[in-house]
Amino acid sequence: MPKKIDYKRNWNNPQANSGDYYYFCSERGKIYMTSSVYMPVLSEHTHEFVELVCITEGCGIHTINGHSMRVRRGDLFLIDYGVRHNFHPLSEPFAWINCIFKPEFLSRVFSTQKSAASLLYYIFYHNTQSDPDAVSLNVNLRSEDTDICAMFEDMLIEYNDKNHGYEDILEHYLMILLTKIARRIFSTADDYVDRMSDSDVINDVISRLDNSEPGSISAKELADSYFLSQSAFSSNFKKMVGVSFLEYVTKLRVNRACELLLTTDLQISEIQSYAGYQDAKAFYRAFKKYVGMTPTQYRAQHQYDEVNIISEGKDNEDKH
Repeated sequence: MPKKIDYKRNWNNPQANSGDYYYFCSERGKIYMTSSVYMPVLSEHTHEFVELVCITEGCGIHTINGHSMRVRRGDLFLIDYGVRHNFHPLSEPFAWINCIFKPEFLSRVFSTQKSAASLLYYIFYHNTQSDPDAVSLNVNLRSEDTDICAMFEDMLIEYNDKNHGYEDILEHYLMILLTKIARRIFSTADDYVDRMSDSDVINDVISRLDNSEPGSISAKELADSYFLSQSAFSSNFKKMVGVSFLEYVTKLRVNRACELLLTTDLQISEIQSYAGYQDAKAFYRAFKKYVGMTPTQYRAQHQYDEVNIISEGKDNEDKH
């Protein structure tokens, strides 16, 4: 019967937040495993090591270099040297397992790799001349075809039990995880470049925008999902769609507002919120630009037209 994982970690020790690899790896081991639960004292921080993080319980917000995203069990992140990140819970408990290591302390063939990005490049391409800054690692690396949480939980048990050969087992587990991450990142990035003229790509983007709440998906999030820089994504979007990403999303928001104005009795301020606008001036400005009148005028005009149509229909019935 599998052992129950105790997701408890004392974040009250200030040394535990110092980012010092040797504090965590007091035994000078190659790999350090720890389970954590959110504590209010946990603040935004960086590390002097590489951290592989798997969310194991609950849901929350993970902020990486200022970019925030919702996370849940099975979500996976590779935090490189010097990357700022933090967690915030949306449910209790909110827990994760950390795998902490330094690439240069793994097998000798990786001794020249000084960052997580360069290690992934070496694993996938076996070419240390590739540019590890070509893609962003600040994304969710979740795998739908692998039980990542089970792997992390097995690694944590191996680390805590420290039975004979546990370090070799941990290193093999880690190489499996890193190889899967490298394959996903670089094969996806290469495939996307190869399919830039394929309509399936833009159809996928448009479908995601059309089937989500207006304004809920940013250009940055979409760029990350295709492993592109935001500038490259925005340029390709305008080239393929004919309008900028901002203009396309603005039209979706205005269309949503028009729909609510005609089909509900919601107040304008409520419709503004449903259309994804926090600022009333920005909402009115965008609405008037694309519709040619204010939301109040739009609702009143269409209500007047509807009354006239009903009235004309009744007059025709009376004549007959």
